Amino acid sequence: MNKELDLLNYLKGGSEEAYKLFFYTNYSDLVMFANSIIKNTSAAEDIVQDFFVDFWTKKYYNSINSNLSSFLFKSVRNKCLNYIRDNERRNKHLSDFTIDDNNVDSNLFDFQEKELLYKAINMLPEKSKDVFIRCCIHGHKYQEVADDLGISINTVRTHMARSFKSLRNKLKPQLFSSFMLVIHTKK
Repeated sequence: MNKELDLLNYLKGGSEEAYKLFFYTNYSDLVMFANSIIKNTSAAEDIVQDFFVDFWTKKYYNSINSNLSSFLFKSVRNKCLNYIRDNERRNKHLSDFTIDDNNVDSNLFDFQEKELLYKAINMLPEKSKDVFIRCCIHGHKYQEVADDLGISINTVRTHMARSFKSLRNKLKPQLFSSFMLVIHTKK
């Protein structure tokens, strides 16, 4: 208990060494904890990394007076629950995604092409898929998405570039081009 308070005081003093020690001693336990909730190791790692970044940049340690480990696990649990909630919303939005036949020739996509398109989008990494759906499917601006997700606009651009590259590699050139036409006519 005394070590925890000492560490907390070092963190409040802005010690980067204390933060590194704090990170390395808690990271793996928090990832295992997060993974036990969401059952996705890479997403659990992302959640825990995001927590540590927020913890340091937003100086969460200044609001803690005792029981640092309890704060850690509660915070990560809440991030996991938010992830589950957001993932359910993303999946619902993706399942609701239909191509607006008023904007393009209704014969442009047949059932098999739509299925290939949905599968390719679903195969994107979770964060990239979320950014892609918000930008391309729902038509949100990059800055809106960055603000909503608490990430930089450059991170949004990176996710979009990776998503387009992945889709271009997974889809036939004609299908990818047709899809690009549809999403640009919707804007």
